[in-house]
Amino acid sequence: MNKLNIFFDQIKRISFLGRIFKWSSLRNLSYEALQELTSLNNSHTKINNELNQVKSEMNLLKQKVATLKEQEADLNISMTRINTQVEAEKNRVTEIAERLAAANKALTKANSDREREMEEYQKSIDKLNNAQNSLDKEKTRVNDARVEEKEQELEEMKRTWQNHEIAVAEEMKRLCLKHTVTYLDSVPFKGTPDNPIEICDEIIIFDAKSPSNDDLNNFPKYIKLQAESAKKYTKNAGVKKELYLVIPSNTVKVIQSFHYDMGEYDVYIITMDALEPVLLSLKKIEEYEFADKLSPEDRSSICRVLGKYAHATKRRVQIDQYLANHMLGLLKYSENVLPEEFQESVTQFEKAEKLNPTLEKRSKEISTAKLNDEFTKINKDAVIHEEDFPKKLGEMDI
Repeated sequence: MNKLNIFFDQIKRISFLGRIFKWSSLRNLSYEALQELTSLNNSHTKINNELNQVKSEMNLLKQKVATLKEQEADLNISMTRINTQVEAEKNRVTEIAERLAAANKALTKANSDREREMEEYQKSIDKLNNAQNSLDKEKTRVNDARVEEKEQELEEMKRTWQNHEIAVAEEMKRLCLKHTVTYLDSVPFKGTPDNPIEICDEIIIFDAKSPSNDDLNNFPKYIKLQAESAKKYTKNAGVKKELYLVIPSNTVKVIQSFHYDMGEYDVYIITMDALEPVLLSLKKIEEYEFADKLSPEDRSSICRVLGKYAHATKRRVQIDQYLANHMLGLLKYSENVLPEEFQESVTQFEKAEKLNPTLEKRSKEISTAKLNDEFTKINKDAVIHEEDFPKKLGEMDI
C-alpha cells in the first residue's frame, strides 16, 4: 500500500514539467504501484476467500451452535424429564424405604410376637402333655380301680355262689324254725336233695343252684337241665309235684323263665328273698286237715293267695334288682363326676355311717298289727306332704 499511496500522491502533485522530465520514474513507480495493487488485490482476494471460508465456517459453527442449542434444549427437556423421573424415583425410593422400614418394624414385631406365641404354644403343649400324662395316669388308675373293683365284685359274687347252698340251707332252717315247719335232715328215698321240708305229709324240695363260674350265659340252660333232672325226686311217693330251684339274686337277670311245666311236675325258679313268702303260702295249706275236702271257694282262695304271693315275689325280685342296678349306676356316676377331694370326703362320711335295720329275734313274732300301726304313721306323714300312699295290709284286695 506504500507504493500505491506514493504513486497517487505524485499524480496529484505532478506538474507539467514533471510529467515531461519525471515520467520515467513515475512510470516505474506506477509499475511498482500496480504490482503492489495486484499484490494487494491478490491479498484481498485471498482475504475474501479466507473471509468467505471463515464465514462459511462461521455459518457451519452457527448451524452447529443452533444444533447444539436444539440439542441443549432437548437435553434440557430430557434433563427436566430425567430430573422429574429422578425426583419421582427418589420419592418412590423414599416411600419404599419408609415401607421397608415399616415392614422391618412389623417383621420385628411379628417375629417377637411369633417368639412369644411359640413360647406360649410350647407352654400350652407342655401343659397339654402334662394334662395328657395326668389324664393317662388317672385313666390307668380308674381302669385299675375299676378292674380291681370288678375283680372284687366277681370274687364276692363267686364267694356268694360258693356259699349259696350253705346260705339257703341256713335260711330254710331258720324259716322252718320260725314258722314251725318240719325241716328234714334225710328223706325216705334214694338221693340227697337240698332242703327238703314236710307240709301236710308231703315232702317239698328247695334245691339250691348257683353258677359254676363267672360266665352266666350257660346258666339258663343249666337251670333247665336241672328242672328236667328233678324227675328223680318227684317220681317218689310222698314228694310234692312242685319243686323249687333257689338261685342267687344276682343271676335273675339272665333267667328267661321262672316256671317250667314238665308235664308230671312243675319247677319254680325263686331267690332267697322269696323263700319266706313261698314257705308261708305252702304252710297255709296245713291249716286244712284234708285238702280234698276243701270247697271250690277255698281252693280258689288258696290259689289266689299263692298267685299273689308268686306275683309279689317276682315283682319284689324285679324291683330289688332294678334298684340295685340303679344304685350301683349312681355310685359309679358319682365316682366319675365328683372331684377327687369330694370323693375322699364322701368315703370318710360313708365309713362313719352305720345302717342297722330292726333286729329279728327267734322267739318274737312279727306282729301284723304293729306293722299296720307303723304303716298308719307313714300314711299320716304322706297326708301332711300330700303324697299318695298304698292301702293298709288289712285293706288290700285279695
